[in-house]
Amino acid sequence: MSLVSKINTLAQGIAADIKALAAGTGIALLAGGGLSSSASGLQLDTAVAVRKVTKTIGDGAATTITVLHSLGTRLVTVSVLDVTTFQAYEVDWSATDKDNVTFTFSSAPAVNSLIVVIHG
Repeated sequence: MSLVSKINTLAQGIAADIKALAAGTGIALLAGGGLSSSASGLQLDTAVAVRKVTKTIGDGAATTITVLHSLGTRLVTVSVLDVTTFQAYEVDWSATDKDNVTFTFSSAPAVNSLIVVIHG
């Protein structure tokens, strides 16, 4: 069997699995497993699973930067990393509301010099 035939066979199997999911059969979801199902399909159970948002920040001028994460919760953890070295960067931050985190720097970070990772 050629590589193309193997790929086509695999794709057909995946398509059949997706059809089974759409029909509500084929997979049993475990309670507390991180996925839930409804008539509209599968959804991430945010009471169990954590989501992640990553943004690059810094404009060389602002010492206060607000990052929109749209996670719908103030219960977040935040990491800030140097974009070149990936070393942790110490910064004051607060969960401003359920969709934003505000960072306060003693001096403005250079343009696109930091990566912000928000889990919630």
